Amino acid sequence: MFRLTTRTKIALQFSGYALVIILFLELLFSVFSYFLFSNEIDKILTIEANEINTNYLTYEEQRIIYTQPSNIRSLDLHLRDDQMSALIFNKNLERIGVFGFYRDQLSEKDDDNIINEFQYDQKNKLVLETGKPYFFNTKLLQDHSYRILCYPVKFNGETVGVVQLARDIDIINQLFSLNLTLLIVVLPLGIFTSWIIGIAITNSAFKPIRKLWSAMQRIDASKMKQRLEFKGSEKDELVQLTQSYNAMLDRLEQGIDKQKRFIANASHEFRNPLADAVLTLDLMTEDLKAERAVSVSELVTLKENLLHLNAALENLLILAKLEDAQQVTYEKINLANLAIRVLEPFEKQIQEKKLAVINEIDKNMAVSFSTVYLQIIIKNLLENAIKYNHDQGQIIISAKHQAGLVSIQVSDTGIGMTPQELNLVTERFFRSPRIQSTSSGFGLGLAIIKEIADVYHLQIEIKSHLNQGTSISITGLIAGN
Repeated sequence: MFRLTTRTKIALQFSGYALVIILFLELLFSVFSYFLFSNEIDKILTIEANEINTNYLTYEEQRIIYTQPSNIRSLDLHLRDDQMSALIFNKNLERIGVFGFYRDQLSEKDDDNIINEFQYDQKNKLVLETGKPYFFNTKLLQDHSYRILCYPVKFNGETVGVVQLARDIDIINQLFSLNLTLLIVVLPLGIFTSWIIGIAITNSAFKPIRKLWSAMQRIDASKMKQRLEFKGSEKDELVQLTQSYNAMLDRLEQGIDKQKRFIANASHEFRNPLADAVLTLDLMTEDLKAERAVSVSELVTLKENLLHLNAALENLLILAKLEDAQQVTYEKINLANLAIRVLEPFEKQIQEKKLAVINEIDKNMAVSFSTVYLQIIIKNLLENAIKYNHDQGQIIISAKHQAGLVSIQVSDTGIGMTPQELNLVTERFFRSPRIQSTSSGFGLGLAIIKEIADVYHLQIEIKSHLNQGTSISITGLIAGN
């Protein structure tokens, strides 16, 4: 199926708009010219009627009388020079004179019949009754167009007759028709010209777009750091497009970098427990071949390695689920009760390190959140607070309610973090070199908390001092009560 290009569509739109504008202006000009000429003719007819009243008509013995002053031309010649004609009537619509082209239509045989065709008794009666002039257009003499003025003749404020003036307006109609004819003739040329101009404008407008497209084509996976350049005003659409494209490349590059780091870190983290599990299995196999009993320590080591791998896989599944989250869920949760339940699996570790855990959460405090994700947040915070705390250290769990929002805080008296570590602690698989050899883990705990916070629009605040402890606050939870 044939499809027009965007450039062709724009050129057609420009051509169409130009055509509509030309048609509108031409029509406006024609109508304006017509009414302008018509108004001018009305003025001329009115002036002429006043001159006839003043110079050629008198009123004697209840009748209008036509008189010819000696010092001016005859009315017939005067009207012929002005391309007009006139009929003059008394109050009883008795015709007292015919002047101008009307006289040319008279014949000795049927002059009255011809003149009667030019009389408009109904219009004249209306003028006699109202004393106001009346204009109208009509067809006379082989369909010639005329502008007619029925004008009242007044004496001492009383309407005593009517002057019916006529002027040929065929020239106006011809001009109007000529305009329309020219418009129809010139229209194809206008369409072609506007099309050519539209093509030229769109070619000029699309030139920088083609350059941008060409530059985009040159950017591939091996050139992700390359960016587009387009100079111009900040309000320029192409500048905004370039900025948006570069921002998209930035996000894409960051995503690719994260993916690379994720694969590298995941490979590294999985390699050690898998290698240990394989080594343990090899030792167990050798024992079985030598018909020696398999030691319990080997089985325990194998189990720990498999549990370690299982925990890592669960964390990765949580991250994947959060990245694809389309909608969030909320339910009312008692915060104090949830914290108690989360603490239960850590009782053995707490006792081994002789930690003091203080739960300061009000027993009635509730939030509206996802139970699963809130449990993950508290679990990961407590796990880090226990794992990186000193023996006989302290952990405080607290929550504050302010302006309809709740914040959760977990503080410890552990090893703390350096400023450099604080900047990286929420990155996936980040583990400080200081602890990699002394504690197990994958560096996903705070990364998962950050992903949950992003999905639910929460804020994370981390305060830490080396060898003094760490305090992590999660704010923005909606109060449930």
